[in-house]
Amino acid sequence: MTKAFKYLSYMLVGAAVATTAWSCSDEDYTMPQPNITPAELVEGVAFTVEHDAQNPNIIHLTSLMPQSYQVAWVTPQGRKTGATATLSIPFDGTYEVQMGVDTRGGYVWSEPYAFTIDEFCADFVDHYLWKRISGGVGQSKTWQLDLSVLLASETDENAIDKNTWVKCNVDETDYWVKTTKFNGPHWFFNSGYTWDHLHAANENETTYANFIDSDPWDKANAINTASVPETSAGANNADWYWAADYAGNAWMCTPRNYGYITFDLINGANVTVTDADGNVVGKGTYMLDTDDHTLTLSDVYPLETTDTRTHERFLKLLYLSDDAMQVMAPSEGVALNYVTKEYFENFTKPAPSVITLPDGWYDALASQLKFCSWTLDPDAPFDFYDLGGNAKNGYTQASDYNAEFPLVSNTIDEFMLNMCDPAVGQYTVTLPDADPLTGEVALNAAGTITFSNGLGDLPLGGTAVKLEGSTLNIISLEYAANGSVETLVIGTPQRDINGTVYEYIGYKLVADYGVEKVDKYLVNLAWANGAYEFDYGTTYVQGDGQYSVTVQTTDPALYLLYMDVEKILKKYPNAEVVINSVKKDGVATDITDDMVERTVGDSPDILRRYIVNPWNESTGATMTGKLTGASSVTIDFTVRMDSGTPWVQ
Repeated sequence: MTKAFKYLSYMLVGAAVATTAWSCSDEDYTMPQPNITPAELVEGVAFTVEHDAQNPNIIHLTSLMPQSYQVAWVTPQGRKTGATATLSIPFDGTYEVQMGVDTRGGYVWSEPYAFTIDEFCADFVDHYLWKRISGGVGQSKTWQLDLSVLLASETDENAIDKNTWVKCNVDETDYWVKTTKFNGPHWFFNSGYTWDHLHAANENETTYANFIDSDPWDKANAINTASVPETSAGANNADWYWAADYAGNAWMCTPRNYGYITFDLINGANVTVTDADGNVVGKGTYMLDTDDHTLTLSDVYPLETTDTRTHERFLKLLYLSDDAMQVMAPSEGVALNYVTKEYFENFTKPAPSVITLPDGWYDALASQLKFCSWTLDPDAPFDFYDLGGNAKNGYTQASDYNAEFPLVSNTIDEFMLNMCDPAVGQYTVTLPDADPLTGEVALNAAGTITFSNGLGDLPLGGTAVKLEGSTLNIISLEYAANGSVETLVIGTPQRDINGTVYEYIGYKLVADYGVEKVDKYLVNLAWANGAYEFDYGTTYVQGDGQYSVTVQTTDPALYLLYMDVEKILKKYPNAEVVINSVKKDGVATDITDDMVERTVGDSPDILRRYIVNPWNESTGATMTGKLTGASSVTIDFTVRMDSGTPWVQ
C-alpha cells in the first residue's frame, strides 16, 4: 500500500512538473519557428537509406545533415537516435522510415520513405529470443496477462485448489484469483529501466542471469551497472521498482480475464490478439530487436488491462524466458506481465516453504529459559517473515519503519517476558500500564511455544501490528559467542481469507540477564518533500553532551524538516536539546536555536525540534527558503538530560 502511494505520487508530481513547464501566456512567449522544413528532409539529400553490400536485409540509415543537428529515426524496429542507425530486418516486404531533425521549434520529420526487402533472412530469427517469444520458425506461442479470475458466487468452492487460487474482495464482490510467475499483470518501474539494467552479460539461451532468475540478483553484475536515470516524476526513484502482487493490490485493474496475444513465425512475424472467448480482435506484425531488446508491433496494440490505450506499439523488453515475458512502453512505468497460456493453465503453486532451525536449538533454548528473561529489540522489534523464515523487510533501526507501522515506545520499553516464572512451566509478562500477565508455557520440539493466556495483545507497530498470539512459531534464533541464545524471533501466523498461512509477523526478543543498561536514545533527522517521501539521518545520544546528525537527500524540494529524540521524555521529562548550528551542504546557515520550533513528536515521549514546519505560517516559508536545494543538512546540538524545567510547559 505504501509503495503504491509512492508510485502514484511520482505520477502526480510528474504531471505537476509538466503543467508548470508548459504553462505560459500568449503575450509573453511564442514558440520559435523551425529552421528546417519537411520538404528539405529528402532521401538522398538529407539522409540515405542503403542496403548492406554483404546482406541486403541489413539497412544502414545515415544523416547527411551537419553534425550540429540532433537526429532521430522512426523505423520498423522502433525509434532510434543518432546520425546513423542500422536495421536488421528478417522478412521480405515494404517498410517505411522517417528522419527527424531537432530544431528550435522541436523535431521536424521527413515524409515516410519506403524501401523494400526482397528475401527472408533466416539468420536474423535464429536468435534464442525469437525462439522464446514465438517458438521458432514455423511455430507460434500464445501468451496472456498473469491473471485469471472466477466470480466466487458462481464457483464451487470445494472444487477450487486453494493453494493456487486466492479469494480476494474487490468493490464488495468476492473473486477467486489465480496468478503465477509474476503474481499479477503489472509491476511498477522507474521508466528509465532497460534490459541492460536488469540482465547480466553472460545470459544466453541456456543460462539465465537477471533480476528475476538470479537469487539474489546483484545489480553490480548488470550489463549497465549505472543507476537508472531519474525521471521528471521526482528524485529518489532511481533504481526503484515494485514487484506488485494482484491479490493485495487489486486496484491495479478490474478483476476479469483479458484474452490472449499470439506471436508466430509462420510466413512472417505475425501477431494476433483475441478476447477471452477466442474472438480475434486484432492482427498485425511484430519486430524483435535482439540487440536493443525492443519489441515493435504494427497494426495492433499490446494486450493490456484497459480499453483506453496506455501503452505504445513500441515496447522495451525487460524480461523474456520460454514461458514468461515483461514489456514496458518507454514513457510509462507500468510493465505488462505475460506468461504463456500453456504455462498458466498447467501452473500449480509449489508447496509452502518450511522453517529450518539449527541443530541443537531445542536443548540450548530449553536450558536458557530457566535463567534469563526476554525483552523486545529496541531498534527492530518486529518484521514480516515468509514461510521459510526469511525477513521480508530487513528492518534494523527505528527509521526503517514507515508511517504505516509507527513503533509504540511503551510496549517496546516496558515489555519483558520470563518463561520460567514463578516456576518451571509458567511464564510472566510485564505489561505497560497494567498488572503482569501470567500463565502456563510449553516449548515444543516441533518449533513452537504455547502461552496459555497469550502475550497481552499489545500494540507494537501502530494499530496494524500487535504483540499477540497463544501458539507462536520459532522463526529463528542467533547464538552469542559463548553459545547462548542471544536473539529469538517468535512469530504469529497470518492467514488469508481461506485460512491459509501466507506469512508471519515475527517478534524479535533479546536475552536479558538483569545487567543494568545504559540509556541510549535514537535521534531521527527527517527531510520530506511535498509528497511526504522521506529521507532520514540517524544517530544516538547517551547522556549530556554535544552531538551531530546529518540527513542526505537527492530531492531539493524541501517541505518538512524536523529532528526527533525518540522516547527521551518518558524517563527525562526535563530534557533539553539546544540547536548549536544548522548547516546546508556543510556550510553554516544563520538559523539559530530561538528560530527553531520546540514541541513533541508523534507520541508525547518524543522530543521534537521543527526546523521547517509548513503548518507554521510565521516561520515555515522563511526556514524553507534557507534550506531548499540542499543535498545534505547537518544539525549540531547539545543535550542535557535534566535542565530543571519540563520540556513540555
